[in-house]
Amino acid sequence: MTKILVNPINLKHIEYLNNKDIAGYIIGLKNYSIFQNLKLDIDTIKKLNTKKEIYISINKPIHNNELDDIKNKLKELSKINIKGILYYDISLVELKEKLNLKTDLVWSQEHFTTNYYTINYWYDLGVKYTYMSNEITLDELEEIRKNTDSKLMLQVFGYIPLFTSKRRLVNNYKEYFKLNNNSDIYYMEKEGYKYPLKENKDGTVVYSASPINSIKDFDKIDKIVDYSVLNCFLIDDLEFIEIVKHYFNREKFDSIYNDTYFLHKESIYKVIRNAKN
Repeated sequence: MTKILVNPINLKHIEYLNNKDIAGYIIGLKNYSIFQNLKLDIDTIKKLNTKKEIYISINKPIHNNELDDIKNKLKELSKINIKGILYYDISLVELKEKLNLKTDLVWSQEHFTTNYYTINYWYDLGVKYTYMSNEITLDELEEIRKNTDSKLMLQVFGYIPLFTSKRRLVNNYKEYFKLNNNSDIYYMEKEGYKYPLKENKDGTVVYSASPINSIKDFDKIDKIVDYSVLNCFLIDDLEFIEIVKHYFNREKFDSIYNDTYFLHKESIYKVIRNAKN
């Protein structure tokens, strides 16, 4: 049975969900996480009052001038009772070995986690967890499950990050056109769809036009992935709490969120392959 992980937006979410039957949280490491909702420094992580599993996300490219700092951060994280570290930059695999760290790593390059050969490559190198892509179908997920021992994570609810950049794209656009409007969230409109954009000092993230909601397929997902992730970005607090309850209880629910994303849509390579056949 899949465990429920929550990508919280603030500390109040953690405080409330501590009494709920979820497995744990994914939290960004401050200055090293581009699209996590909640980003904390190590001192704050140490003080988290929870018995749930904690996964720390380091999902940004690491530059040369950051290597010494990230080494120190990894050493400090290894002393904290966290379950694992989600990584984007593969330097963390090398650093874990060099520093002899025992903390589990989660391969979190979601745009590449689409086949079991690559997953097994990292598994053989000691990476026992994989954060799965939302750009593959349910039958592809089943095929991967049959061919790997890696523990699989999958976002099953919420807005999906489609594009990230270290550049402050919104700020640059506003400066070029001499715009003065300020907002926490901006929207890029194309062909009738509005894509949320969020920018901070770590860069810019473009999200899907609507949240994915996999509750209709959760009975199948329950048997495939080890961890199902719920992302509360742009979702009202009270509504999100109800959504967490529905997922934990495996209860289908009526919702304005009904986009299953690629679970039932063939990815482009399958379309091409089927056309050739």
